[in-house]
Amino acid sequence: MKSKNSSTMQPIKNLLAPKTVLLIAILYTFIITVAFLLPGRDLPRTQLPLDKIVHIGIHAGLIFLWILYFFRKKSKNAAIATIYYVAIACFVYGIIIEGLQEMLIPMRHLDFNDLIANSVGILLGGILFYGTRSFFENQN
Repeated sequence: MKSKNSSTMQPIKNLLAPKTVLLIAILYTFIITVAFLLPGRDLPRTQLPLDKIVHIGIHAGLIFLWILYFFRKKSKNAAIATIYYVAIACFVYGIIIEGLQEMLIPMRHLDFNDLIANSVGILLGGILFYGTRSFFENQN
């Protein structure tokens, strides 16, 4: 007989299945890519610090989802190496987006402060995942 606790945990286990996490990570990446590539006139006007906070949050979410996918898919002992490689990929993604904004998108420009905010978000997202990884280890 299944305990009540194990039956209520099943939806979480299904949500954390590698294929589901991959789908969520791809969808998230697609949505933020579209948002980053909108022309400048289509974006709401904000104060400078709010823009950087948004960049931090978006990149923290980006690295968290991708680390979670690789963590759930591969050996859980490789968490540090996974965080390192995903962080590099997220940083390169941010550089590519900034470059595309500069070259292709009207009223959008490469902003080194955005790259710094992206890096802070990547660092925070990596630290957040590393600090909460035991929760995901227990979801087998």
